[in-house]
Amino acid sequence: MLIQINDPSAPKIDKPLKYALGIDFGTTHCVAGVVRNDTLELIPLEGESFLLPSVVSYQESGVSVGKRVGSDSNAIFSIKRIMGRTFKEADTNVQGHSFQFENTTSGLALKTEVGLKKPVEVAKDIFQYIKKQAETYLGQEVLDAVVTVPAYFDEVARVSIKDAAVLAGFNVLRLVAEPTAAALAYGLDEGKEGVYIVYDLGGGTFDVSVLRMRQGVFQVLATGGDAFLGGDDIDAMIVKHFLTDIELSAVQRREALTHARHVKERLSSQLKATFDTPLGDRCVLKREIFESLIQPFVTQTLNIMSDTIEQSGVEQEEIQGVILVGGSTRIPYIHAQINQQFKLPLYQTINPDDVVAMGAAQQAHLLTNGGDSVLVDVTPLSLGIEMMGGIVDKVISRNTPIPIRKAQNFTTFQDNQTGIVIHVVQGERELAKDCRSLGKFTLTGIPPMPAGVAKVKVVFALDADGLLTVGATEENTDIAQEITIKPTYGLDEHSMAEMITESHKHAQVDIEKRLLEQTKVEANQLIHAVEHALSVDEELLSDIEKSTILKIIQELQQSLHQERRGVISQRMELLEQSTEEFAHRRVQKHLKG
Repeated sequence: MLIQINDPSAPKIDKPLKYALGIDFGTTHCVAGVVRNDTLELIPLEGESFLLPSVVSYQESGVSVGKRVGSDSNAIFSIKRIMGRTFKEADTNVQGHSFQFENTTSGLALKTEVGLKKPVEVAKDIFQYIKKQAETYLGQEVLDAVVTVPAYFDEVARVSIKDAAVLAGFNVLRLVAEPTAAALAYGLDEGKEGVYIVYDLGGGTFDVSVLRMRQGVFQVLATGGDAFLGGDDIDAMIVKHFLTDIELSAVQRREALTHARHVKERLSSQLKATFDTPLGDRCVLKREIFESLIQPFVTQTLNIMSDTIEQSGVEQEEIQGVILVGGSTRIPYIHAQINQQFKLPLYQTINPDDVVAMGAAQQAHLLTNGGDSVLVDVTPLSLGIEMMGGIVDKVISRNTPIPIRKAQNFTTFQDNQTGIVIHVVQGERELAKDCRSLGKFTLTGIPPMPAGVAKVKVVFALDADGLLTVGATEENTDIAQEITIKPTYGLDEHSMAEMITESHKHAQVDIEKRLLEQTKVEANQLIHAVEHALSVDEELLSDIEKSTILKIIQELQQSLHQERRGVISQRMELLEQSTEEFAHRRVQKHLKG
């Protein structure tokens, strides 16, 4: 037997801690958190702010994430609203959008200055930015993440979100429904137990979930919502109120929507707010008019909430309260209407912008380090198979706890039928044409038999992320076929591999572009500092000295247009050297008073 002997005097090498992020990929903002030293921390993503605007701008100079550039017609806002959507769905349901997109053979694509971009590529750039910011903050590489998705996102949209995170370099430990993540934050932080409603109204989606929290078990009893209902729609209502029948350019519409969002936010604490139109007019919106505008919108959310409570099977007396999540829940009218209809306590002690990321970070920590809490989620929509005549046979019903594996038996319809097409759909409608098509595959090689003799067992396996695998086996012959569901117009494995290869291929070029931009910023800061010093203390220099410094400044400014980082750095160094004596004289002057 071999015994390993360690030198007790040898220094111990501590392995770096492995961190896992919790990411709330939001329509309006993104937030990321991490548990470090048993303490939950939010990560600064935009300067000192934890909120990263979900905005991506594509220009020849590179990709910019998080910058709100009102006049930039290439800036893409609210990308989450069209993740996994067809052109028709986006065009029909995302009212008042400022997207410039077109329908391609591979699905919806957005127009940018550098060409067409798929929604998953835009989301990838946001995830990639979050990853870099987190790694800078934590001082080490971060690979693992729990990513939240709206509870009512269907299979296609969930796959798209996960694909985007994977393309950005994340190992996605789990997809967690946003209301569930919020409940997790309240349950672990505040020790709440019992049945709670989570009312989650974000920028692009509305979700409501009924959860039972008891002794570390977080069980989703039912979920409902609308993937095309959110704060963006309220902004569009304000724009429509003031600019009915007025044609706006894409830039004007984006500017109008931005002003409308500010008006909406101000009306949460003020009785009136001013709306500046892109046409130069100033209009006043009073809170009572605003509330009348959004009344149908709020009523729609309350109806969904009532239906979800009914589907959960819980009695009103069992419900302990309503947890409010999402920035749009700051609207006082929403509080008043929930209170009036349901007469339940409202909870918003945790910042509604942060709570989802906090819950996701806690789940990420539990998955990587272990813990006593168990998360039991449900599937938001039914999954089934198209039968003869186009009807749907539901294999897994909505609000079924996941993960789940469920089998159902089918047979052939005609004599000597040697193959069966398995068409998997998602939705609550009775006809396949009214549901979302998730994919098709064919089970072939069935021996010729009379109709009804073949025994085809179809198995649906839904994992903890809500992602689906479907398999079919002819039990007389053991012929089998399996498919992992991917959207038919989404991102296939080849496309993903190609995009990853492209990102690696251009990695060095991207780094050089980033370094060049950073050097330009530093050069401009240096020029500004020297010019300010000259305006204050130029009498400390001789005419020759001043002329020399101004000449170097001019050369440095010229080099900024040459896109050569080495030349810029050299001229910056020359300017610093030529102003050393000037800086010394200024110090002496100000010390003497």
